[in-house]
Amino acid sequence: MKFKIGKIAFGHLSAILFAAVILVRCGGEHKGNKDTSVADDPINGKTPQEEPVVGSAGVLDSAAWFNMTPPKDHITATELKTYQQDFQNHFFIRYKDERNNDVDMPLLNTRREVRWDKFKALFEDHLPQAVAVMISYGQAENSFVPVFEFLALDGVGLKVIPNSAYIYEDGKDAFHKLANATPTPCETLTDAYSSNVKVIRKAGAGSTDLVKGTDPHAIIFPWNTKFAALMNDNPLQEDRVIVLTCIAVETSLIPGGQVEFRHGLAAYVARPKDVQGAIVLFDALKDSPETTANGAPTYRHLAMDLGTLCPPNCPKR
Repeated sequence: MKFKIGKIAFGHLSAILFAAVILVRCGGEHKGNKDTSVADDPINGKTPQEEPVVGSAGVLDSAAWFNMTPPKDHITATELKTYQQDFQNHFFIRYKDERNNDVDMPLLNTRREVRWDKFKALFEDHLPQAVAVMISYGQAENSFVPVFEFLALDGVGLKVIPNSAYIYEDGKDAFHKLANATPTPCETLTDAYSSNVKVIRKAGAGSTDLVKGTDPHAIIFPWNTKFAALMNDNPLQEDRVIVLTCIAVETSLIPGGQVEFRHGLAAYVARPKDVQGAIVLFDALKDSPETTANGAPTYRHLAMDLGTLCPPNCPKR
């Protein structure tokens, strides 16, 4: 099974977890980070949708659940490039060649594009329980394979909704449900990631193995304050996509803990545009943060970070 997979988002989850997402169609090849300050113009004869993304009302005690403090939430185009390069510099795959020698190579396909409409439909399939999504780090055929699972509240924290693991198959533009087997396909993918991916924890240091149960193997995002906010802050368009991209940031997993490079994910919006008869996918990213009329920061033309890493903050199964 081959995957064409892309890059992802990172961080510290907030108190209110809501739900709803609209994904959109990716209509062509990626041409790099472009300034899309004219993103509100109709594309291919379609006008932006005005209806906001709404969510379910699940509330979680942030003081009891989320305690990590990554460095950034609203990420500019330049900052994102730095975090992406840090990932390439500090995370890689090691495998044995035919002579049993160690060979290091980059983790491939660390950028992932997901249609809004497909993601929205999948999320709605898990209502009314779903309030957040967990994206686990998988690996297959030297490529990064994100695994999507939905989370619900159980009165004291988050729990994984049973049998809700999916991967996104680019060739089919569709989510594929993973079988509920033992071990699960999700465990097979995440175990491969934990076994084969190596990390350089500090600049100038040597590489080490990931420590299962200590190093993050997943990230959690609330729908309302993250994905729904990302979509609402960027004018909705039928053919939008959400881009997930691997990043690395220096942070500690607990207050006062060891500061090291950790694998996270960032998310932002991209959109297709007709360029001389060819449909090209443009990243809606720039370096000028925008605010609301009240001065509140928005995700418009920026990437989002600040999910919460697992571990240390893992949901129950």
